[in-house]
Amino acid sequence: MVSFKLAGTDSWTSMNWTWTATGPNGETINGPTGAGKTEWKIADGDQDTAVDWVKWKPGKWKIKVQIGTITTEFEQEIAIRTEQYFCFGTIPVESEPTAGVLQRIIDQWACPDILGTLLRVPGGGVNNPAGDHFIPKDEPNRVYTIHRLLNATRNLDPVPQLKAEKGLDEACGLDPYKHYRFFAGCQFKFKVKDNKLTAKPEFVPDSKADLVGFTPTPCSQSNGMAGVIGQKDTESGKVKGPDGTSEAKSGDAEFSYLSKNRVGSFGQSGWKVISGHDMPWVFLRFRFETKDDGLIDTRFSNGASNNPNGPDATKDYSLVPTIYVYRRYYDLPSSQWKLQQIQKLDEQRRPFMSIGAPISGADYVLP
Repeated sequence: MVSFKLAGTDSWTSMNWTWTATGPNGETINGPTGAGKTEWKIADGDQDTAVDWVKWKPGKWKIKVQIGTITTEFEQEIAIRTEQYFCFGTIPVESEPTAGVLQRIIDQWACPDILGTLLRVPGGGVNNPAGDHFIPKDEPNRVYTIHRLLNATRNLDPVPQLKAEKGLDEACGLDPYKHYRFFAGCQFKFKVKDNKLTAKPEFVPDSKADLVGFTPTPCSQSNGMAGVIGQKDTESGKVKGPDGTSEAKSGDAEFSYLSKNRVGSFGQSGWKVISGHDMPWVFLRFRFETKDDGLIDTRFSNGASNNPNGPDATKDYSLVPTIYVYRRYYDLPSSQWKLQQIQKLDEQRRPFMSIGAPISGADYVLP
């Protein structure tokens, strides 16, 4: 939300006010008029151009307010401000395919026995045919164990809270130990000319987040045991231009903000032993075009990326985890901040298990 008001005039409620704005091309927007209209609130109310800031074209505007017989003017440069968006990735519980799976495997990878089984994984004990915890080198048993590992370290169902007084780095009340593998959010302001940036986009204060969560200790959600923090990629939290590689700069017609993480080193080593693949990265790219609507342009409809290293030219999010995308906005009619879920991107575990680079010399590589 943006508002115009004059300092020291809150008590002038008996006087008649008239607000107008004249744009860079001579266009005029009429603001509030009447007794006590000491403030002009501009938010994305989608009611009329006087209160819908996305209707204001970028450039220098002259704001004029008449109070009784007194008139004052001031200039305001209008840039573009995106909506405020955030996302979080979470591991839910999914059904485990049991066809062709040994009963011994089902027993050993059930809670609480999975805790003891996992101790055999880092040293490769699960790949030793003579061992008690050997996982047969076939797709059904390997896929089942990975499903069990993910389900045993699931996140609790996340319900973000509306905390208008808190910045996005407070994660909207979500707990990194319980609710998410990663949390990210952003809101930008930027100046444009001819639908191209004239400078690098800037974050709106308190509207930036790039948080990595924890992998919960298996079977621990009932007792709240802390897990192991994930790994953040060096490119995570950066603002990029159209190619997704170089920094956003003047002249670009598009820019993006990336969150990219994966499980910590212990989880990565276990993944390699069981699947025979390197651990893929999980990510979401907030994409914005430099047109004047302020809305997100992330390509949700293109589906998830099969690239284990991050987004590509047309795909903006990973196969895993399940990712929720929200908008936090000020609703002018009710004078309240609100949350709106705009996307839920369900995870696709099975293809995710096989997209990482095969480990050279692995005892088994999942097809």
